[in-house]
Amino acid sequence: MTERGNLAVGRLLIGLVQGLTLFGLHHAEQVKLWPATMPTLYGALVLAAGLTPAVPLAGLGALRRRTLIWTFAGAVAFTLFMGAYGVWRNPLDVASARLFPGPEFTLTAAVALFVAYHLVEPADAARRRVAPYTAYFETAWKRGVQLALSLGFTVVFWALLFLGASLFEVIGIRVFIETIRTAEFAFTVTPVVFAAAVHLADVRSAMIQGVRTVAMTLLAWLLPLLTLIVAGFLVSLPFTGVNSLWSTRSAGGLMLAAAANLIILINAAWQDGEEAPHRVLDIAIRAAAVLLAPLAGLAAWALALRIGQYGLSPERIIAAACTLIASGYAVGYIAAVARRSAGLAGLGRTNIAMAFVLLGLIVALFTPIADPMRLSVNDQLHRLKTGNVSAEAFDYDFLRFKAGRFGTKTLERLAADSDPVIAREARAAQQRTSRKGGPTVVTGRIVPSGAKLPAGFPAGTVGCYDACVMFVGDLTGDGRADVMMVAGASAQLHAAPAEGPWPEPVLFLDPCSEPRQLRADLLAGKKPVLVPSDSQDLILNGHRLRAAPFSGCKKKP
Repeated sequence: MTERGNLAVGRLLIGLVQGLTLFGLHHAEQVKLWPATMPTLYGALVLAAGLTPAVPLAGLGALRRRTLIWTFAGAVAFTLFMGAYGVWRNPLDVASARLFPGPEFTLTAAVALFVAYHLVEPADAARRRVAPYTAYFETAWKRGVQLALSLGFTVVFWALLFLGASLFEVIGIRVFIETIRTAEFAFTVTPVVFAAAVHLADVRSAMIQGVRTVAMTLLAWLLPLLTLIVAGFLVSLPFTGVNSLWSTRSAGGLMLAAAANLIILINAAWQDGEEAPHRVLDIAIRAAAVLLAPLAGLAAWALALRIGQYGLSPERIIAAACTLIASGYAVGYIAAVARRSAGLAGLGRTNIAMAFVLLGLIVALFTPIADPMRLSVNDQLHRLKTGNVSAEAFDYDFLRFKAGRFGTKTLERLAADSDPVIAREARAAQQRTSRKGGPTVVTGRIVPSGAKLPAGFPAGTVGCYDACVMFVGDLTGDGRADVMMVAGASAQLHAAPAEGPWPEPVLFLDPCSEPRQLRADLLAGKKPVLVPSDSQDLILNGHRLRAAPFSGCKKKP
């Protein structure tokens, strides 16, 4: 078999192993088997299985075997730790134990793997610790285009499958639509299709080169436009004042978004620096590089005002990290522009340096080193104890709902505080199921007719909007009126307590039902019934809702 054939087989096997692994994890979660019974381990395995196969998919044929093994091992170790820590730091979801690290950990881990891999491959090819910038540029853009094309191919593949299955369903043949909707098919086939797309894009390097050239040319000529817009904004600011900017409450985010777009367009126009850009683009690059500094300065100013007024929060710490990155680019790019004798070679050196800075910040912020939740809790607690914020005005709900394990542990300590106001407010926050001042219950859609919400039901903290229907009645068989809220294909069961506060609701899901069907069944007078099972299922007019998400919809008999 040829080398190209070996690569194809290797990538398809990687996709198949990934698919089988993901399906095994999904099945374990559905039937509550190990490792799904250990949330931190399960979260670690899911993140590693979902992301790390991308390393050997890209590295086969590109990295030396030893480098590939060590790179893959490092990626597995990194994602395992991030997945476990993501579940550990914020262990509770809405109604059950959390099994997944969350989108912020998933996205950040994916970015970190992409950046780290594209620091390794060029260095390995050049047999140097730091390769020439041209090699980094070529590799990163090639893999980026390859990734985008592969994802697009996978989406189109599924669209065509559903189109074909729908055609057969029209004539009464449902086997195809039922097959592709099963978890077994989805989890095993999707990674194989993605792996095939990666290989097809890899062996068609000329296609990738063409797509990259077109994309970068189009992006490059947007740089003069954005440069004029940002310059006009900054020139106008002294005349309009900054108060209107601060009043938006998103000034820092706007400045960082503008800076990020400038950085992307600068690199699209300059590319690898091997060829001098068009004169117009050269002027735009130099002007845009200078404009990065005031944008980063304004973002830092806005962030400092918010932190001084309200203290640290996870979002502000992440914003501070983004401001640091923008500032680093600004310093490096201005230095590159100032050194006329060296051209703009400093842009490349800055890009390499900031890639390492980005990886360092990710490791710090998404591990115990500088966890934003932990730092925010410590800062907010310090503000409370030093009198910067009064006990009545302190945001106890931040500890309860936005600070994960660190917040709940701190709230437990505050509930036993010697200050009676702090202790009272902390205990009240512990009992709430949503943030104070959150959604209130809409009582116009209670069934059966004439029913009322039970006394003591936390109507001020439980959300049920116009599209929601509430059933009031004894569902648990203890003689007390429970409350079940139905919206779309989900239901929340609030079981009435014998005494004391109402417990957290149990979430039931049925993704196989029509979004409006469950609501219509309640309005039609159908009564839900709890049935004993491993997960205590809920049945409403033949629809079985389970206390955990599942897939594999079967036709209702």
